Amino acid sequence: MTALAGSSDEPPRGPGARARWEAAGAHAPANEPAVTRAAGAVVGAPPAAAGEPPLRGEAVWRRADAAFGRLDAWVERLVPPDMNPLTQTGAIANTTLLASIVSGVVLLIWYTPSVHQAHASIEAMAAAPWTAGLVRSLHRYASDACMAFVLLHALRLLAARRLAGPRWVAWVTGLVLLALLWLVGWLGYWLVWDERAQLVALGTGRLLDGLPIFSDPLSRSFLTDGSVNSLLFFVVFFLHMLLPLAMGVALWLHLTRLSRPRFLTGRAMTAWVLGALLAASLVHPATSAAPAAMTATPGRLTIDAWYLAGLALTDRLGAGALWALVLGGGALAISLPWALARAPAVGPAPAATVDEAKCNACALCARDCPFDAITLAPRPAGGRADVPRVAVVDPARCVACGICAGSCDPVAIGLPWLRTDQARRQVEGWLAAARPDEHLALVCGEVARLDVDPGTGACAALPGYRVLEVPCAGWVHALSVERALRRGAAGVLVAACPAGSCRQREGTAWTQERLAGGRAPALRLDKVDPARARVVEVPPGDLPP
Repeated sequence: MTALAGSSDEPPRGPGARARWEAAGAHAPANEPAVTRAAGAVVGAPPAAAGEPPLRGEAVWRRADAAFGRLDAWVERLVPPDMNPLTQTGAIANTTLLASIVSGVVLLIWYTPSVHQAHASIEAMAAAPWTAGLVRSLHRYASDACMAFVLLHALRLLAARRLAGPRWVAWVTGLVLLALLWLVGWLGYWLVWDERAQLVALGTGRLLDGLPIFSDPLSRSFLTDGSVNSLLFFVVFFLHMLLPLAMGVALWLHLTRLSRPRFLTGRAMTAWVLGALLAASLVHPATSAAPAAMTATPGRLTIDAWYLAGLALTDRLGAGALWALVLGGGALAISLPWALARAPAVGPAPAATVDEAKCNACALCARDCPFDAITLAPRPAGGRADVPRVAVVDPARCVACGICAGSCDPVAIGLPWLRTDQARRQVEGWLAAARPDEHLALVCGEVARLDVDPGTGACAALPGYRVLEVPCAGWVHALSVERALRRGAAGVLVAACPAGSCRQREGTAWTQERLAGGRAPALRLDKVDPARARVVEVPPGDLPP
């Protein structure tokens, strides 16, 4: 939980969700009830977002997401939230990729890209453990760490159901990045030209022999040491150096639909990541196998599970079966955003819309949108002459998170199915009939689906609260909170995803800043007691039993 009223106290972020929720009552003003026993009210998946239809097997994905949430909570008992590596998987992957690229470039000082001299130049690095040997080991471990965090990043986003609708571009380009990363590592092992490289070369030849692109089977180039083509080895070296440029393009496409993407880790996390890589490099330096001998069968070898696991297939399957696995598996992975999506019973929720007559072109919605879905454009003819520009929403990018609604003072932009002005009137009607000690709870649909009486806002799971379920904590407008407090609510509680793993990226953070008075439109701290408006962070699945 983050207590907003200027308090620096934060309850432990461990797996005890009951303590987290009950802390909302323990730290609350007098007479505010504790938030307890909410899990019994979970009835299903949150409302569908625009272009983000619910997925088949929704309950399975939510359980997987809950498992990540519990793991986050356990890790954050040991380290501060901003040092949790599980909530920074993408940034750590990029940081380790950069470390791998830089160390690879430095290795060119010692490496000789020749089929006849490559292995000897690699072995010579071991004779200089504090220079060339250290750089080589760092290159190896940074590459492995990059693959590990890319896979973890993909699994986490899949569990969070962040792949369908407007997010499909990030999913598909992420898969392209994964494939390119693996290919770079596979070719990197070829360049060592040891017994592992021999198996890589034979497996690659077997795969490419299934394509009608060579007049003679490529695998014939590896019958003897003398038949190995030096030009082919240089082509492999060239691809190993060039493919990271293609990865840069794919990474730009991967992030292009995000505002303020977090490309690299912060200083402290970067220091820990690089320190861990250096420690691994010193404790267990990278080694090579015996030189490649094409007329001999390699003995028992240790295999890099991240990049060389494919050898288990290339040694056992023919070219046709290999291509069936590669193309079939790739097509299946790419199709997941559409294959898993199912049409909701009432249709997908539409994207945010703009009331041009109310829009004053303040640009706060465009600033706060996490998905770069809002721009300011010239106002159509016949509109307000005093404001020449107006906000425009790109429905192909909008995920209907509602964060823009929390940014708009004139209530000019928002979700058609949850208009801010209508929600305010509804809540104020509830409060007019409420007891003086009743509170208002604004609950993110990712935290819990609650069985709420739409006429009164009453919820059996949250006694003492009138409850409004919202698509994201970022939907909450500071003025809505102020009006609720001034019209009878004893307090307002916003139940949000943890800021580090918010499904809409920045919704929790923006609401915390707004209610603390640090981000416009901010809660007017001179009008209401800020201690009566608080945010509690609850990971998915981290609800009390």
